[in-house]
Amino acid sequence: VAYVYNHHRLVLKYHTDPAFEGARIVGFEVEPFSVKHAYSGAWPAPGDGAATTPALQTCTPAAPVSHDLAPQPVVEAGEVVWTYDIKWEYSDVKWASRWDVYLYATDEQIHWFS
Repeated sequence: VAYVYNHHRLVLKYHTDPAFEGARIVGFEVEPFSVKHAYSGAWPAPGDGAATTPALQTCTPAAPVSHDLAPQPVVEAGEVVWTYDIKWEYSDVKWASRWDVYLYATDEQIHWFS
């Protein structure tokens, strides 16, 4: 059985410094998940103008997505619910050093980052 990664967690890494006001994003990661989402209610029919969608039970602040959830199998005429969440993470990496992880990499597969 094949599974699809239908949920993505975007981890945005930020840095603060007394030299400037606010925060700067200095990196990011994407963590894929395969989740067989559960929801209550029905999806609006295409073109009916409904503004509400059913409430998800598998992707909420109280029950965040984890790798312990049942995966989403790929079937010919099946339904796939696509979701994402964002996680903010402080980083000690300074703005001027944000590219160092790529510039000093010695792995011959560095082209994967582009």
